[in-house]
This record gives sequence, C-alpha cells and structure tokens, in this order.
Amino acid sequence: MSKFTDFGYTQAQIDEKFQQVLDTIFTNEETKFYYDNGDGTAYFTDTGNDDVRTEGMSYGMMIALQLDDQAMFNKFWAWVNKYMLITDGPMNGFFKWSAQRSGVSNAEGSAPDGEEFFAAALLMAANRWGDGEGIFNYTAEAKSLLHEMVHKDEEEGGRGMFDPETTYIRFVAEMDISDPSYHLPHFYEVYAQYGNEEDRAFFERAADASREYLKKAMNPETGMSAEYANYDGTPNDFRGHGSFFSDAYRTAANVGLDAAWTGKVDAELTDRVVKLQEFYKGQIEQENIPVYWIDGTIVGDKETEDGQSLLYVKHPVALKAGMAQSTLATPNNELSKYYVDLFWNMPMRDGVYRYYDNLLYLFAFMSLAGMYNKYDKQASADRVLVTN
Repeated sequence: MSKFTDFGYTQAQIDEKFQQVLDTIFTNEETKFYYDNGDGTAYFTDTGNDDVRTEGMSYGMMIALQLDDQAMFNKFWAWVNKYMLITDGPMNGFFKWSAQRSGVSNAEGSAPDGEEFFAAALLMAANRWGDGEGIFNYTAEAKSLLHEMVHKDEEEGGRGMFDPETTYIRFVAEMDISDPSYHLPHFYEVYAQYGNEEDRAFFERAADASREYLKKAMNPETGMSAEYANYDGTPNDFRGHGSFFSDAYRTAANVGLDAAWTGKVDAELTDRVVKLQEFYKGQIEQENIPVYWIDGTIVGDKETEDGQSLLYVKHPVALKAGMAQSTLATPNNELSKYYVDLFWNMPMRDGVYRYYDNLLYLFAFMSLAGMYNKYDKQASADRVLVTN
C-alpha cells in the first residue's frame, strides 16, 4: 500500500528520495544523529537535549527492522540493555527513559512509549529473523517486558504501564493519565498474536479500547488531541502539556498506520482525522504556525514548566509528517493529495531540533511508500510481511 504511487510518484523517485532520507539520519556528518560505538552498541541522540531516550532507541529498532538490518537492530538493543535497563526496585524490568551519550543515567523512571515500541519491534524481529541467544532471544525478551507492563500492578507497590481497569496506556506508570499519542492499537494486536498467551484477551480488549479512547481524545470539530489527557479523553495540563503540541502530532499518524496494518477503518475516527486535515490546510504552510488548544483557540505565549514557549509550533516538520501519514486512514482525495504533496516537497530539518522532526519524517516516508509494515510469522522458514 503506497500513497506516494497513488498520487503519481514513481518507484524510482521514491527509492532515490528514501536513500537521501537515510543518509541525512545515518551518515551525513552534519545532519546525522546515529552513532555506532564500534563495540556492538549504537544509539540515536536527541539533538535538542543532547541525550539518548528510550523513545529514539525504540524508534531505531523499529527502523532497523523495517530496513532488514539485524546488525543495527541488535546494536540498538544492546545499548538499551547495557545502559537503560532497570534491574531492581518497583520499576524492575523497565528502562530508564533518558541517559547521557556516555550511558550515565539521567532518570530513574520510564516512559511507556519506548517500551511499547521495544515490545512490538522485538516480536516482529523474531518473526522476520528468528530468535537468538540471551538478549537476542527476541520473543523471550518481548514476553518478559510485556508481562511487566501488564502485571506489575499486582506486585506490592508496583505500577504497570497499562491501567488494569481501562487497559489504557499510562503517560508514566506512576500517574493515572494517558498520552493519546501512546495509543497504538496496531501494536496491541501484535502483542495479542505473538505475546504471552495469558494476556491475549487483555490486548485484544486494549486495541478496541484505544480506538474508542482516541475518539474521545480527538476533538470532534478540530481533530486535535492534547499531549496529555485524562482517561475520559479531556486534556490534562500537567506541566503545560494540555494543548495540541509536539507529542500530539503522532496521534493522527498512528491512526493512519493502524488503518494500514489492520484494515480497520472506523468512520468516526476517520472523521476526526479529516477534521484535523481540514483545520490545518493552508495555515500549515505558514512560517510560524500557532499553537492551539484542542478546540481550535490559540494558546498564545504560554510557557510550560521548563520555560518552553507555546507561541508557535516547535517541530513543524514533525507536524507536517504526521499529517501526511494520517492520510493512510482517509480517502485518496484532494485533501489527502494536498498533504502528501506538501510532505514530498518539504525538506528535512537541520539544526538542533532535527532529531524528533526527522524521525517522524522517516516514519511518514516509510508509511507512505509502503515500507512500514507488520511482520507476521509463517510455518515455513521464510519470513514475509503482511499488508492490507
């Protein structure tokens, strides 16, 4: 399934541009943020914060899987296990969400979006390449992580990553709020299919519940969701994250990938995505794009707890990439063409904030090129992808 070819781009054009995208992230000395340590480990650095995050490391593993680069996949996973794994206390089995490039920890807690991507990438790596030994026994590693994510609430003093009652993914294990962009029903179906048998029903329920949650979190008039939201979908302004800001650019993109992977297109959820596309058409081309509350009113020059101004969008490339990927959930009409063409003609980001923008750019490109796929297991030794 390729939106690019649907709208007239040739495979030769796609292949040439894709190589340029990869060069920008992995090899160009002025723009890359991938580093191979030469000792069997590698990492992405968040150039805006000069650290390494489970978000980026899990993205790196998913990208390596899609590129069929098992060596790179293993290097990312080895770095994560060497420097980020929590080995004792109530968070045992999770990963510290931030570390210095040297590996020295910056945090004691975890961020569930990283663990979600780790688990999905590991299960599909087992399907594509088979299991190895130790930390490279991908299936065993994924099942162990998923068990902790679901069942840690059953331990004394423990807090898991999924709320046991609602099945919603938590923003962090310690808080009973969510992040709409963390809701990945297409991953939960992978967990149900290839994860722990005893949790199959839980993840099947979680996939359906997340799609329903996104309908509550995405405003019916604008399609926007907040970065952080309560379990009823209303914005939660914890630390100033109650507006449609950086995390939230992934929400509609995830709806698009869910539709591409599962073929489950919900009319109400699709309508939310279309409303978002309609809201931003035209103004997304401005040099400075305002930040909005999810009802479409401008936030103004509010600051978050860390002093981040919300006057204008901080990651415009990420926003445009997310909008383009969202077209996977909407019809091939002029509105979809507008966002796909806008994305195709948009340069990748340079400068200090290029990490987040260019990772979302890469995911959008792979999605629109039909290169971001679910890998299923076959009875034979052959590994194939399944697309809808």
